[in-house]
Amino acid sequence: MAAAIEEPPTTNGAEPAAREFLDAAKTRLRDVIELAAAEARLAALSGLAMLILVIIAAAALVVAWLLLVLSVLYLLALAGVEWWIAALLLAGAHAGLAYYLWQIAVRLSRNLTLPELRTSLVRAPVQEVRG
Repeated sequence: MAAAIEEPPTTNGAEPAAREFLDAAKTRLRDVIELAAAEARLAALSGLAMLILVIIAAAALVVAWLLLVLSVLYLLALAGVEWWIAALLLAGAHAGLAYYLWQIAVRLSRNLTLPELRTSLVRAPVQEVRG
């Protein structure tokens, strides 16, 4: 049988207060860790829900756009324009729109490289002139 180390009895002093403080600190740390874990789970689930909602919204938008284009094609055909000419006109309009949006995306992508920050880090620091 192993010898047990017994703590000496204390009735007052700093030791009970220190133990109480350490117990409170352990409880606080455990509560903070549990809260962080719960919020991380909530954030992960919220992110997943947002992703699913964006996919559904994108699919609905594609269907709505397709119906709109088909309606315009139908109206042009009713107006006497051959359907294949109307389809070519709509395809050309879509190609132009796609090119325009592509150019905007390329221009915005330049911001992702942090050009001003990179320039300021590469450039030699400007000496302050005191007069």
